Amino acid sequence: MAGGLYGACMRRALLAAALAGLLYMGVFSLAGGYATPMVYAASVERALRDLRKLTSYSRKCFEPDVNESAEWLLGELRKMGVEAWVEAVNYTWQGVQYTSYNVLGELKGESGLLVLLTAHYDSISWKPPTGRAPGADDDGSGVVTVLEALRIMRALKLKHTLRVVFFTAEEIGLLGSRAYAKAHISEANVTVAHVQLDMIGYSHPLVVFAGLENKPLDDRTRELAERVAELIQEAGVEASWELAPYPLSDHYPLWASGVPAVCISEKDVFQHPYFHTPRDTIENSIRVEVLEKSIMAVVNVAVKLTEASDCSIEAAKLVQWRGVVEAPAQADQDAAKLILRRLGGSSETTHVRTLVGGPIANPECEKWNELAGLRFVETEEGIRLEYPGGSVEFERSMWGREDYAVLAHVVHEGESILLVEGCTRYGTYAAALAFVSVEIHSRIAIVHWADSSGNGRVELGEVTVAPVGP
Repeated sequence: MAGGLYGACMRRALLAAALAGLLYMGVFSLAGGYATPMVYAASVERALRDLRKLTSYSRKCFEPDVNESAEWLLGELRKMGVEAWVEAVNYTWQGVQYTSYNVLGELKGESGLLVLLTAHYDSISWKPPTGRAPGADDDGSGVVTVLEALRIMRALKLKHTLRVVFFTAEEIGLLGSRAYAKAHISEANVTVAHVQLDMIGYSHPLVVFAGLENKPLDDRTRELAERVAELIQEAGVEASWELAPYPLSDHYPLWASGVPAVCISEKDVFQHPYFHTPRDTIENSIRVEVLEKSIMAVVNVAVKLTEASDCSIEAAKLVQWRGVVEAPAQADQDAAKLILRRLGGSSETTHVRTLVGGPIANPECEKWNELAGLRFVETEEGIRLEYPGGSVEFERSMWGREDYAVLAHVVHEGESILLVEGCTRYGTYAAALAFVSVEIHSRIAIVHWADSSGNGRVELGEVTVAPVGP
């Protein structure tokens, strides 16, 4: 990246070289022929792709497909760069011995304490018992939500370790979670929370099940149930908590071992029309808007329970501070609308306070730029954007044909601020386009747009992004 006062051509050459190096090293992905585009932050489309793969297996835990799906899950965790392993679970079903596997992954925290986020990947069909068991909602919805949450959480700095577990053999007696609870009994005293996801893609509201109706509930589990319900509501999904009528999912063996453990499920789970049938398919059992909101709610739960802090732009949209998108300049309205659509709400319901437009158009940006180490400086030739470790200059003669912008995320005193700032409106729109289309694991990123097509419009294939700093 160019630093100091260089001519426009030299700056472009240096930036292009830097970007080429970053692409070669795989630091980020970019659309438009450079690399395969990565969907920004939480993606229900990516979750649905995962779910289509998962439901291609009939995952009865006494059929070969269950272990094939376990291998796929293990591969997905390793593709993320997550520490991952399997643990064997041995059991007998109708007089025959079987072995299947719990699949585990972990993001290390600093405290030595542990938060579990889990789902079961096996499925069953009782009606008829010989039918396929695609298990789209039960519990494919939980599995893909855990995967999506993990993709997002890996960009955060965690206080507490996040361990995900995909349990086997839930449908025939919670056998996978019973085996886990027994094997990890020594960790019970450092496991501060266990949240199981079981059927969250068909309907809302959600319910947080805890304990049992006929047993006293300990204070820690009651507090966890109340907290999880609050965090789901904070993400915009109606939720409550209640005592479970029976040991209905994989949280129960952990709770019986002394771990505060709850299960998030659909409130109308017992009225699900395709429950435990071959018709529990994506087409019948998954409502896209429900699954998307459930994913966001679960991410909020995981972020807050692990006491995660932000170190990337990608994470900015997931930090659930209430706020608005501000774009006072008319020229920035299109960029603001693009961001709002990706955030999934109106200006009254977005979770991240987002300031669009440079400090000239939006003076409110200036104080946050100072915290981020950014400066926009007007020069005789145009504007200089200074960032930690370098700068780029943008001459007025290039306006309409080229632009620079910055994406930055700042958290200060409980407020999450996403800065989307361009030297002109072209840069602002380029930054917004990058925000919704490119996965960036960096607190600050410099965006460059060059109108290679000559049509005067910002297109993703013309946008390059260089991460700056951690």
